[in-house]
Amino acid sequence: MTSGGIRTSVKAYINEQRLASLAVNHENNQGINTHLAPLAEATMAAASSNSYGLCDGNMPCLPILSSAAKSCEANQLPPAADTISVNGQPLTPEELRLLQSCPNPPKKLKPGNYWYDKICGLWGKEGQKPSEIISPHLCVGGGMKENASNGSTQVFINGREITKVELWVLQLVGVDCAGNPHFWVTEDGTYQEEGMNCIKGSIWRMAGTKLVCAVLSLPVPSRSSNPIIPEIIEQRSERTLQKILLVGCKGSGASTIFKQAKILYEAIPFLVGERESIKSTIQTNVYKYVGTLLEVRERFEEECLAEMRRQCSSQPVASGTVYFLYPMSMPSMNEVVEVLEQLQSGK
Repeated sequence: MTSGGIRTSVKAYINEQRLASLAVNHENNQGINTHLAPLAEATMAAASSNSYGLCDGNMPCLPILSSAAKSCEANQLPPAADTISVNGQPLTPEELRLLQSCPNPPKKLKPGNYWYDKICGLWGKEGQKPSEIISPHLCVGGGMKENASNGSTQVFINGREITKVELWVLQLVGVDCAGNPHFWVTEDGTYQEEGMNCIKGSIWRMAGTKLVCAVLSLPVPSRSSNPIIPEIIEQRSERTLQKILLVGCKGSGASTIFKQAKILYEAIPFLVGERESIKSTIQTNVYKYVGTLLEVRERFEEECLAEMRRQCSSQPVASGTVYFLYPMSMPSMNEVVEVLEQLQSGK
C-alpha cells in the first residue's frame, strides 16, 4: 500500500472513531449537560465533513468549529460580575449570585448598565423604559436615580421619573396624574402619593392594566414576581403597623375587644399562664352568675307564693275544696353555695 493510501485509511479510521465517541458522549450528557449539546452537534458535523488540518504533516487535528457554534448562546460563558452595573454601581460576585438565584431573576442577563427599582421590582436598561419585573427587595447595586429611565414626564414612581409610555398606562387605567404627583408603588401594585398615608388602589388589579401593558410592550408581574418571603411580610407589616388605644371604665369591654383581636389575628393568642388566668376568671364569673340567677329565682318563687295566698284568701271557698300550696322543688341557696365551693376546690 502506498503512503497516500495508508494516510487515507488512518484518517478514515480516526474519523470513524471520533464520530462514535462524540455520539456516545452526546447521548450520555443529554439531561445532564444540555448546554453542551450545540457544541457537540457542531463538532460532530465538522468531523463528518472531514474538515481536518495537518498539525505536523502526519496526524490529523481536531475538527474546526463553525462560527454558528462559537456564537451559540448556550456555549457562552456567564457574564462577569464587574461587567454588570445596577443603578450606576458594578456588582460584586455575591450580588451577581443573589441576582441570578432569586425567585424571579432577570432573563438573558448580559453585560451592561441597568436600573432596578428595589421597592416594586421594575428592571430595565439604563436610559430606557422598564423591560421586566424581577424579585423586589434585593440588596444589589446602588440607589436608583431620578433619571434612571431618562423620563421627561415630571411624574415619579419610587423616586424615578417615569417614561411617557408608563404615563400613558397610568392615565388609561384611571390613575390621577394631575399636578405632577410622586407615587410610592409596592410590589403588589398598591400605590399612594408621597407624604400621604392613604392607599389609593392597586395598579395591577385595575381593569385593563395588563392589556394596555401588553399593547405598549411594558412588563407585567408574573406569578413568581411577588414571592411570599417571611422577611418581606415582616417589612410590610412594620410599614403598615397601626396602633389603637382602647380607653374605657371597668366593665366597658375594652379588654374583651383586645382578647378577641388576639384570638383572630395571632397564631398562638394566649400563653399557658394567660390561659390559666382566663380559666380562673371564667369559672369565677360562671359561679357568680349562677348564684345571682338562683337568688333571683328564689325571690321570684316567694313572691309567687305570696300572690297565690292573697288570691286564695280573697276568694270564697266552696265546701269540700282544699288548696295545697307548696314551693317548687328547688335546692336552697346554701346547698347551691356548697356545690359551687366543691367544684371550685376540685373535689
